[in-house]
Amino acid sequence: MGASSTGTLHLIVFLLLGLGMRAQAMTTVTAMIGDTVTLPCEANLFGDLNLVSWRVRLTDTSNEQLLSYSPSNSKTEMKNIPEYKDRILLNKNFFLNITDVGIKDERVFSCFTLVGSDIDEVPVALKVYKAPLTPEIMEPAAFLDEGVLQKVGVCVVNNTYPMPNITWQHNDDNVDLNSPDINVTNNGEENVVVTDHYELINVTQEDTGEYTCSEQDNPNIKGGVTVTVHYLTLTMNPNQNISKMVGENITLDCLASSSGTVDVTLMKKNKVYQTPLRLDSLQYMHSGTYTCSARLREVKEMKREKAIMIRVEGKPKITKLTKKIVNNTKVITCVVEGFPKPVVQWSINGTAPREESVKDKKSQWNHKITVQPSENITVTCIATNAHGQDQDTVNLTAMRFKEPEDETLEQDPADPTDEKSDSKTDQAKVIVGVIVGLLIAAVIAGVIYWLYKKKSPTSKTKTNERGTADEIKKINKGDNNHTSGSSAV
Repeated sequence: MGASSTGTLHLIVFLLLGLGMRAQAMTTVTAMIGDTVTLPCEANLFGDLNLVSWRVRLTDTSNEQLLSYSPSNSKTEMKNIPEYKDRILLNKNFFLNITDVGIKDERVFSCFTLVGSDIDEVPVALKVYKAPLTPEIMEPAAFLDEGVLQKVGVCVVNNTYPMPNITWQHNDDNVDLNSPDINVTNNGEENVVVTDHYELINVTQEDTGEYTCSEQDNPNIKGGVTVTVHYLTLTMNPNQNISKMVGENITLDCLASSSGTVDVTLMKKNKVYQTPLRLDSLQYMHSGTYTCSARLREVKEMKREKAIMIRVEGKPKITKLTKKIVNNTKVITCVVEGFPKPVVQWSINGTAPREESVKDKKSQWNHKITVQPSENITVTCIATNAHGQDQDTVNLTAMRFKEPEDETLEQDPADPTDEKSDSKTDQAKVIVGVIVGLLIAAVIAGVIYWLYKKKSPTSKTKTNERGTADEIKKINKGDNNHTSGSSAV
């Protein structure tokens, strides 16, 4: 009993102090997943062997004893570690056999021996592998669109361990994965699948070709896919906004370059034009945005669009200067075209009147003023912009006078009440004329009747018969006097 206790004490002291322990370089043993591996015990086995033990490093800080063997009683004691139950065995050389190796067995094991009073422990590292299957490129790009970031494909390596280093080739040349134009992301999942995404940032026509991926340690096992770069470039001529003068010429063209058949259209406000489009003698109506569109027939999603603004400029031109009477006033209208928008000034005998609101219609501006002249005046419309000046003059008579025949007032087509007003005025004039005519006719008829009655002999006879002798004398005398007066005229 006492001797046994002393022996145990010596063992504990030896374990704690590690007297005589020697250090050796770590041995590495490799195994394929599912295989049976044998880990050699390289600790000292010669001499008075008292104990052989195998331990495993479960974490960075803890070691767990798997089994121990005592030569004195030839007994092997197995420790209760569930994940190694029925999977480990100590052979006759004190080597450790592990069956059905898995990824979790990739650990550091150590063989511990006690020979006499010397302790020896040598670690053995177990590396586990699983041979990769042939890489596959999944989600291959049907085509690449030139100039943008696009994914070529996903290289998938199934059932492999550890995670392989995947390389990419383009037309059998290794791709420089450090290039700023390439983006590779790795989404490895232990023992299940390893994916490698390969993306091109600035795709060019030269990127057309076969792309392959392989595991770096097995370059001959590779998967590949052929990718075609479809490209479509579109430019306009001219290629930027432009200003032209009225009367000048310009030609617009859409220039497309593509990897296939391309349809090109030139439009302005939903109206399609043939290209090239030649515009001769530019007018203000030609101003606007012209858009070129190109679409690749082989790839409906691929299209391009360019647009430019054409601005037609010209010096001011007064296209119309009119006058009309409205509500006992005279409205003067000055219609001006030109671009940039002309500044319009009015002058009435040298003074500036107040202008009404301006109406804008494309490149025409409608300016109006209203006056009530008490005397004859001269009205001038002056239009000015960066390209020049134009002016026109109209003479107005005072409101109390009728306009001269050579200055007939123009009716404003935008004011429908003018025609009705004129119609009512004409009707009133006709009615007044008829009434005046009837009155004149009545007066003339009355005068004629009176003269007729006055000269009638019947009237005189009746008067003589009714009157006295004195009255007859007076009448005769009056007649004589009247006859004498008439002779005088």
